[in-house]
Parts: sequence; structure tokens; C-alpha cells
Amino acid sequence: MKKYLLVFLILPIILYSQNNLRPISFDKEAKIEIGSNFIGLEFHKSRPLPQRISFYYPLANSIDVSTDYWYRDTTYVIKGLVQFGDEKIDLTNELFPFKLTPFSVDFQKEYNNKIIKISYRFTDKTRSSVTTYTIINRSGRKQNLKLELENNLSLKTSHTFAYKNDFRFETIENKLFVAEHLSSETGEASIYILYPDGKPSKTKLKNDWFLQAFEKEVAPGDSLSFVQIIGSCKNDKLLALTNDLEQNYSRQIKSFEQKIISKISSASTFTTGDEKLDRSVLWSKAILETNKHYIDGDIEPMPCPAEYNFYFTHDVLLTDLAAVKFDKERVKSDLEFIMKHSDDSLIIPHAYYWKDSTFVTEYASHDNWNNFWFIIVASEYMKYSNDSIFIKRLIPYAKKSITQALKTKGDDDLMWSYRPDWWDIGRRYGQRSYMTLLSIKAIRAYLSLASNFSGNGSELSNLENTANKMEVNLNTVLWNKDYNYLMNNIEAGELDTHYYGGSLLAAHFNTIDRDKLDKLITTAKSKLVDNKIGVYTVYPMDFENLQEEWHLQNNESGPKYQYMNGGIWPHINVWYALALARNNEKEEAINFIKTTMTIDGIMEGPNGQPAMYEVRNSNKENPNEYGEIDKPQFTWAGGWYLYSLYHILGIDNNDWNITFSPFIPLNSPKISFDLNINSELANVTINRSENFRIMIDEKKISSLVIPRNIKAKNIEINLGKYENFLLLECNSKLEKIDEGKEIILSLSAFKGHKSFIRFSSPQKPKAIFIDEKEIEPDIINDEYLIKFTHNHSQSQIRIRM
Repeated sequence: MKKYLLVFLILPIILYSQNNLRPISFDKEAKIEIGSNFIGLEFHKSRPLPQRISFYYPLANSIDVSTDYWYRDTTYVIKGLVQFGDEKIDLTNELFPFKLTPFSVDFQKEYNNKIIKISYRFTDKTRSSVTTYTIINRSGRKQNLKLELENNLSLKTSHTFAYKNDFRFETIENKLFVAEHLSSETGEASIYILYPDGKPSKTKLKNDWFLQAFEKEVAPGDSLSFVQIIGSCKNDKLLALTNDLEQNYSRQIKSFEQKIISKISSASTFTTGDEKLDRSVLWSKAILETNKHYIDGDIEPMPCPAEYNFYFTHDVLLTDLAAVKFDKERVKSDLEFIMKHSDDSLIIPHAYYWKDSTFVTEYASHDNWNNFWFIIVASEYMKYSNDSIFIKRLIPYAKKSITQALKTKGDDDLMWSYRPDWWDIGRRYGQRSYMTLLSIKAIRAYLSLASNFSGNGSELSNLENTANKMEVNLNTVLWNKDYNYLMNNIEAGELDTHYYGGSLLAAHFNTIDRDKLDKLITTAKSKLVDNKIGVYTVYPMDFENLQEEWHLQNNESGPKYQYMNGGIWPHINVWYALALARNNEKEEAINFIKTTMTIDGIMEGPNGQPAMYEVRNSNKENPNEYGEIDKPQFTWAGGWYLYSLYHILGIDNNDWNITFSPFIPLNSPKISFDLNINSELANVTINRSENFRIMIDEKKISSLVIPRNIKAKNIEINLGKYENFLLLECNSKLEKIDEGKEIILSLSAFKGHKSFIRFSSPQKPKAIFIDEKEIEPDIINDEYLIKFTHNHSQSQIRIRM
């Protein structure tokens, strides 16, 4: 049986150099989570000692002595008592101001006669947490200082959360302390505590608590300071690892932080000139890099630093919707992992985790939104990378996912589901708006994805017809004129009178009729939107009274105003903002994002704190809990924030092509961002100007749609009045565009694809030809719409000006 070891370490503060991600200072109550690829820490109420330590290497065990999730802020896994002369300070009762990044926190509290500092950092190679304790004497005379620490050495197992405290304890040279766990459910892991720079004056093991004391007579201005390291490793590697730590922990901390900083500052950029927006770009990218955890030999994205010790496909895919625009290698790796853990029939995983004695895979059932998001992300990856070799391997998995998902499509061409909206709880089988709009989007994404490979025109045409019929019924059957909203049925013929946030995504996915868009938004503003903190996931919030009706267990929807029961979720905030953007209300959209999704906006709101969160309390009736966040530094919150910037300020949501939809907010001088263009990262700059112009590597192009034959390093878009022909949108792949006396568009899709192009021109075209056949366009103001069907996989449109 392999044996594993967990390690703890405390270390001096490392200062950042050339770091654009500035730590955020905060002096009120907050929940804090920080971490690395191998370990995460959780704090509550701005107390400087953790309530939980999560290990990811070699297994996802945790130190957590709480017995009730909702009261986990009342227990500690490290306790600390400071004695300063005759004065005693219990560190578990003290609120400390702090400076925070997603991968570090510095607590510091100043008293009249002393300063107490506790700082947390992480190493990479040796997979540990490093804490530095410092007490400075500012009393003006010598003082006897003492710090007593108690570290809990028990473990909770991954997923089952079984409490395990059966371990052998060993002391090595009074500086390395090891708890070797004996339970197979922990993988026979061990916990170690290492003091690299000084030994405790006193130690004692009491049950599963390890007591240590440090004492020193301190002159005025001097300090008591020491480093403690905690981590996890395989038992047979213990001595080599701790020897390396003892010599190199400072260097390893610096290496870990520089790796994160380099990735977020140098690899790609997004700047607006608005400090609040730009600071949160760096913060979001730091979350995306930090919240990657070790699991079964891989480093994979996980939901948050110290909770959810599982791999969730849903969280990964939602985050990748943003990441694909600037980090295609990450997205390809994520898709590879999903394919690797699919079953023999190519059904993709829903979750992957260690349970009791082995790694377990939960697979996505046919009533699972991962089937849709997998296809959408794969199609987005193809659009931004043109990596047809990889996609050819992925296509069978995507085909399986679409086949699986459509098993719940009813004869009414609507999606039926057991869950309300986007939730993963509840069990009543009825027609759902969210699952219907998501399936329409996924089918169309699959059409674009599969059209890269010949021989499937008839199959794809049938799917396209299905999506079109579903869209019609979404807008007729599930659109409710009395509610002016996309509603749902609890079961056949039984209307669900709740307003759900998921319906808002219909706007961004272009699955709602234009005449209904403004009504959808108006209703959302009336029923769901709180302009101070965000959008309720549901209204009314009454699921605490619907446990039996929806077959919910143990109030799993959460209390009123919390979690699913009316809590504020970041993706719903973004879906509302994207609906505003689709309705040409981009200034309002970006201001809403700034208020509800940026670090500054969240801090400035009710009970705010520096955190991109999983969920926020919406109870405005209680000022003590209104706006409180849960699970800070949540991965998909960072991903959706970045996605919102790209899609409000830079690009449109188009299944077939990268398409610009540029916008500059009033508070921004210009917009600049990096974007994957046909596998290469290009810099895009959007400026204000008198006349519109788009330049790709200093060559003018009359198209907001980027042809697939273009490789770009720099794209410059000057916003202004259209003076000439400009291609606005194309619903087939734009292979290339030739400009001369005629504008020639070379397009590809599948035979039978119903397509369109839309362009603007102050001058009326003299003639338009599709595959040499002259046609007449629809004209709306100065915009021209051409609808056509692909008679072949390749088509050509000639526009004679």
C-alpha cells in the first residue's frame, strides 16, 4: 500500500517584484480562501487562523473539525494564544486587517504595545503552505513573549467526509513532526509540520491536537518570529522533501508567485483604462491560475481554493468559455481530460473525485447540461484555434453528447427536465426554457463544429431543422404573455410561476425573438434585479416551502435569499448584462458589471469584501447578512467576468466566426485585449475616431467578421461612421474575403445549411450573386440581409459595388 504524507510550513513574507496584481487591503469581516495547485486554506470573519486546510496531493483529504457546514466559521484547525507580558490574546477571537491576493494573505494588527503579523504563502515544487508568525515589541521595554499553537492532525476524507484520527506520530530532531495516518480511506496519508528556522521550546500531543510553544525575551523594537510549514507528500519522499524545503522554501515561494504573475500579466492582456475593470481582469486571471489542483496525476481546474475537493466538468467548461479567447492550450488540455475520463461509450464525466478507496467518475446523464456545454466549448475552441486535427478526435464525443441530450426532447420540440432552470437539484419532469435555449445553442455549435468534416450534410440539416423548430416553440409555448418572460412548466400543463435567471441567456444566445427582448429585460428588472448586488437566481424565493413539491431533501435549495433559493450567482449577473448588451444597452451593461462583478464593486456593496464569489445573500431586509458572500475566489466567477468584458466590449456571440462588436464605455479612452485569431494570439485595439476603419497588420479589411485564412498580430478598430461596405455578420464559415471592384466572400458550411450574411453600405450594391445566381437582398435602413441555402459545402457571394 502506498503511503502519503501531509506537510505544514510557516515562512517569512516574500515581497512581489514587477507585479501588476496589487494586494488588496481590507479591515472588515470577510471570508478568505487562498491556495495553490496542491493546498488551500479557508478563513472566516477575518480571523488570522484557518478553519480548514485542504490537501490535493497526493489525495484530496482535508483538516476540518466542523460538524455543520453552515456553522463552519465557529471551529478552527489551528488555534493560537499570544502572551505578551501578563496580557493574553486568543487569535481565534481577533479580527485582523489583511492584504490579499488569490494566492497569499498577510494579516497584521497593531496594538498600543505590539504588532502581530501572520502571513501565508505557498511553495510549488514541494507542495506546501508556509506561514510566518511575527510579534513585534513596541512597548518601550523588554517583554517576555510567548506564542502557543495547536494544530489539529485529524483528516476528513474526500467526498465521504469521514473523520479519521487514527495515526502514528513521530518527532524528528524537534523540528519535523509527522502524523502518519493509517486509514486506507485517506490513502494512508501523513501530515507533517516543519520548522526550518527555529525549534519550538515545548511540544505535546494531546489526542489529535499537537501543541507547540515559542518563547523569547524581546527588547523594544525586536520581535519573536518563526516559520511553520505544512504540506502533503508521499511518505517515502518525506525526508528528501523536507530537506529541500528547509533549504529552499523562500526560493520556491518566489518561483510559485512569479509563475502566476507571469501568466496573468504577460501571457495575455485586457485593458480598458478603467482601474476598477482592469484590476479585476488581473484578479480573475490569478483565480483561474491558482484554482488548478492536483488530482490523480494531473493538474486540473477546480471550483475554489479550499472547498469542493472534486473535479466538476460544469465549472471547467463555463470557465473555458472565457479562457478559449486567450489561452487555447488550457482549453485543449481541459477537453483532453474530459475525453480521457469518458466511458467506453463516450459519455463524458460529470464529476471525478477520490472516494474511500478509489477514484470515482460520475457520468453525465441525458438530463445533464454538461452535454451541451461540452459541445459549445469544443466549437468555440475550433473557432479560435482552427485545430481540426484535435477536433476530429473530439467529434465522436460531441456527437454522443448531442445524442444523449436530445433524449429528453419532447414531441413538442421543447426540452424536458427534472431540474428547475440550471439547477442540479429537484425532481419534477416538465418543459424548461433554460434547457431548451441551451440545447438550441449546442445544436448550432455542433453544426459549426461538424461542418469541418464532409459526409454528414443530411444529418446536420435534420439537426438544424430541429433547432429551428425548438426556437419557434421556445418563443411561442414557453414565452408567457401574462408574465412577459420565458417561463417553465413544473410538469405537463402545470405552469411554474417562478422567474428564473437562466431564461436571460436566451438573449445572448440569440434564441429569443427581437420583439420579446425588451420585455424580457423589463421583467427581469422588475422581478430579479437588485442593482446593488446582482440578479436573483429565482423569484419569488420560496423553495423552503416547496421541499415536498420539488422532492428536495434537507432544504438543499438553501434558506430564503441564499444559495439556489434567491441567492445572487455571478453567471446570472453576466447573463443579465449580456442581455442588456444584446439590446444595445452596453453602457448600462458594463456599469452593471462594474458594480456587481468587479472586486471594487463587490467591496463597495453591502457587506462587501474582496472576493469573486460563488453565491451572495440577497436578503435586503436584514442589513447584517444582505450582500454576504460564500466561497470567495470562485473559478467560474473569474471566468464569467472575463467573458463579460470580451462580449460587451469586443466580440459578438457567433457560432461560425470570430466577429467583432466593438464598444468603448464613457469612462474608457480605448480598449485593448489579446484574442486568439486562427491559433495565434493577436492584440486588438479599439479607438474612437470620426470614421470607422478596421486594420489587420496595417492592412484595411471591410469586415467585422474575421476570415479563417488570416493570421494576425495586431488588429486596430477605429469606431466612427460607416462610409463604405462593411460585413457585419455571417452565419457560415468565412474562409476568405477579396476586395476590389467586387466584394467576394468565400463561405463554407454543410450542404443544406440555411445561412445568411448581413452587411452595411451607404451605397446601394449594383448587384449581388450567390454561386453566380443574382439575388435581391432585404434592406433595413443601410443594412442588407441575404438569406440563402448552401447547395454545396462551398459557396461564393459576390457583391458588386
